[in-house]
Amino acid sequence: MPQEESIEQTINRLIDRYGTEILRICFLYVKDEQLAEDCFQEVFLKVFQHYNSFRHESSEKTWLIRITINTCKDFLRNYWFRNVNVMEPETFMQVADEQDDYLDRLSKQEIFQAILELDPKYKDVIILYYYEGYQIKEIAAILNTTTGTVSSLLSRARQALRKRLEDEVIR
Repeated sequence: MPQEESIEQTINRLIDRYGTEILRICFLYVKDEQLAEDCFQEVFLKVFQHYNSFRHESSEKTWLIRITINTCKDFLRNYWFRNVNVMEPETFMQVADEQDDYLDRLSKQEIFQAILELDPKYKDVIILYYYEGYQIKEIAAILNTTTGTVSSLLSRARQALRKRLEDEVIR
């Protein structure tokens, strides 16, 4: 009979399997390496404290990403963080290929900044879809919503981002 994993072994397994992705998501939200590492630690502290309450209604990965997004949002709502000027990211930047000419005139940093300024519900789907490469069905599971809602949010997010970037080019 196989021996059950201890909580420490479980945490180590989750970090080995998903740690890089969780850290990248943290960085995309907080825009600073050290702050992302703080969020990363907070995520796995929460996992350590609450793993026994994980009901396995979704995959561990989905559960972890949901915790990560919520932890990052909580961190960003923190008064101290809102009043600190964080340096703009130079790494971890990937931008989806767009065919519109006006995007070619924008830097990756300007696009990334425009994404970060979107409404959180739009920012979430853009980051998960374009930066993390999740499919709509997977995003629906992560955000605990329907695929139709995710499709709608993604469409509205693209429109909002397009308008924001067009306004940026006009200026």
